[in-house]
Amino acid sequence: MFFNYLKIAFRSSLRNGTTSLVNFLGLTVGIVSSLLIFIYVSHELSYDRFHDKTDRIFKVLSIDEALGVNNNIVGITMPALAPGMEKEIPGVENIVRINGSGKTLVEFNDNSLYTEKLFFSEPSFFEIFDFELVEGDPKTCLEKPTAAILTESMARKVFGDEDPMGKIFSAAGNDDLEVTGILKDPDKPSHIEYDIIVSMNPTPNDSNYIGYLNSWQSISQTQYVLLEDPGRKDEIIVEMDSLLRRYDAPVFWHATLKPLKEVHLYSSDVLFDNFNREKGDIKYVRSLSLIAIIILMIASFNYMNLSTARSAKRAKEVGIRKTAGASRRKLIFQYLSEAITQVFISLVVSLAIIEFINNYYNIIDTSVFVHLSNDPVIIIYLLALVVFLGILSGIYPAMILSAYKPQVVLKGKFESGKKGLWLRRFLVTIQFIATFVMIVGILVVHSQLRYTFNKDKGFDTSQIVNIELNSREIRENFEALRTELEKIPGVKKVATSGSMPGLGFGRTGVQPEGSSEEENWIVSIMSMDENYVPLMNMKLVEGENFRKNMSIEPLPIIIN
Repeated sequence: MFFNYLKIAFRSSLRNGTTSLVNFLGLTVGIVSSLLIFIYVSHELSYDRFHDKTDRIFKVLSIDEALGVNNNIVGITMPALAPGMEKEIPGVENIVRINGSGKTLVEFNDNSLYTEKLFFSEPSFFEIFDFELVEGDPKTCLEKPTAAILTESMARKVFGDEDPMGKIFSAAGNDDLEVTGILKDPDKPSHIEYDIIVSMNPTPNDSNYIGYLNSWQSISQTQYVLLEDPGRKDEIIVEMDSLLRRYDAPVFWHATLKPLKEVHLYSSDVLFDNFNREKGDIKYVRSLSLIAIIILMIASFNYMNLSTARSAKRAKEVGIRKTAGASRRKLIFQYLSEAITQVFISLVVSLAIIEFINNYYNIIDTSVFVHLSNDPVIIIYLLALVVFLGILSGIYPAMILSAYKPQVVLKGKFESGKKGLWLRRFLVTIQFIATFVMIVGILVVHSQLRYTFNKDKGFDTSQIVNIELNSREIRENFEALRTELEKIPGVKKVATSGSMPGLGFGRTGVQPEGSSEEENWIVSIMSMDENYVPLMNMKLVEGENFRKNMSIEPLPIIIN
């Protein structure tokens, strides 16, 4: 019987070619648009969900309540806090600390390259997170102070076809790093991105680094804790504050915990979020999800509207089928089957279109169909979507068609177009309203982007080249480099600064004139030399001259 319904649906589509084509195109465009959004949203929501202990892992954040701070949630904290929590707060099962290194030069023999995904960590990294090692022992691979582990792709870049295990290379100021493990290339979304992980364990005679790791007086480190019971999170936060006071941490610093599964999407207000560079925003995810639903509803309403409008053409078919003994229930099932079948065909075509788009724009890292076959849950969701959208699109036309009385339609007394007229008007109105809202939204976003790009920044960015100095040797001989750069034809001026506007600033404590010594002030800072302001053509409110910088740190060179 079902195949008979399919045959009837196919014949009906051929008889009403134009209407069927419009229905098909409307559903396909709606499904393609919605699935593209769905792929992005599902990717954003899947961050850090693959760890077995995800629900018990929390990131340690600092709350900076000093005066002068414009945003007081900070993604780094005191180096001694996490080990102090493990030692003195019941319910803290394990901790791991991570230090970033910024852009780092990696060297092996004559091969050298830069990476921005090198960081230092402890052996407990593999006790808390489920990142997979291809080679090496997760319990010991980060124990030695010179131990380092690389991803498969990074190992190929550094060592080529050689076996990397046991090889010695140079990175992050250490010339005798030993490869003790190989990490599987990341294939699941995580806010922690890496190419190389180097041991954080200090050598016994490195008193400066040991002192840093035991410090309660600076916030500079990313930390995660594993709780025995995540339900005790609020209690542990209170105990964290008591711990800070016991170790005389600055009174304007407090600490809190953020669940790992919220780190990617709920950290838009977090500063110095070093290992969350590509953070998302739950507000955008929700907005896009709403847009996807609206698009699907418009496509569904369009199908319903057209199907209801052409109901008169199928009135005699209903009359004949009812005269032959067909019940209303069977007719409803037939028309719903037609709608579900058409939605299913549109879905298959939509997946093919998305696969084509993915080949050019790399929306996901693998084939769409391979991605679906690897995740049965998504297939179930898509089939449920087909059924839901098919029923939503076809239920009213099915109810309209199945309600016709055979004695009326077979006598030709059926009034074409009257049935479902009010619904068609309502659906068209809804479609126009939804389309108008989306167009207005697009215009607002476009206007905001244009304003952002054209807004006067207060400095000139044209004809300026920014070069990061990540080499200690180059920094130590910067004046010689400046001289050589200024000799290049077309180079007018060379300046140095601690950062570039918009790329973040440092923070430091200050004591404003006239303020009380009990007040704690912290301000954002950016170091620069005397050439920086004139080179950037900055607009000064007051002041004309700048003193020459007293020291050169890992600063960018600004060339005009």
